[in-house]
Amino acid sequence: MTDTNTAVLEVRNLSKSFQSGTDEVVALNDVSFSLQRGEVLVVTGPSGSGKSSLLHAMSGLEPCDSGSVLVDGTDVATLKPTLAAAFRRRELGFVFQFFNLIATLTAVENVAMPLILDGVKAKEADERAAEMLNAVGLSDQRDRYGAQLSGGQMQRVAVARALVGTPSLVLADEPTGSLDRATGVEINALLHETATRYGAALVIVTHDVALALPGDHVFAMRDGQIEERGVA
Repeated sequence: MTDTNTAVLEVRNLSKSFQSGTDEVVALNDVSFSLQRGEVLVVTGPSGSGKSSLLHAMSGLEPCDSGSVLVDGTDVATLKPTLAAAFRRRELGFVFQFFNLIATLTAVENVAMPLILDGVKAKEADERAAEMLNAVGLSDQRDRYGAQLSGGQMQRVAVARALVGTPSLVLADEPTGSLDRATGVEINALLHETATRYGAALVIVTHDVALALPGDHVFAMRDGQIEERGVA
């Protein structure tokens, strides 16, 4: 996909299996690829194809039997827990299907939270969060709580939160799965545009191949392997 010397994400020969009753299930089978800043990868496949295992491995949340994942040259599996948490805050952005906003915080407070946890002073964190909300078209909703926002607005807040720390890599897990079709199309375009504008590589894991936009790299997974690869 790109020269690994300039890659933000390098997935090298990942393999993982687990026991399900008396059966051994192969979740990942020697998966390798790389991605650089500004590139978008859409990973599709049915349930049980290995998409979730790949997502967890890329985030460093799930160890593999063999292989490695490097984000900006750092092997995420080798980091101690406290360092791994800090690394994820600084280098990774996450967008989830169900938004995962903190209900007791306003939109701007949700977006600022990763910065606060990383030691950024409150005033600067608030300013940067407000800038990101403006970038996703929600500057007029900054002081509203989650229950006061529509699903599309909540996902916009989630996109802003994922990008506020200017991560190298954004991982999106079924980011439009809880939205109606029209809103999902809008949020998908926004996620693509804002991630690439802020210089991040973007990986979208989804059942819906329609989330791939022109120029995206597309992987179809089955039985833990990349079955097909192409460009949308």
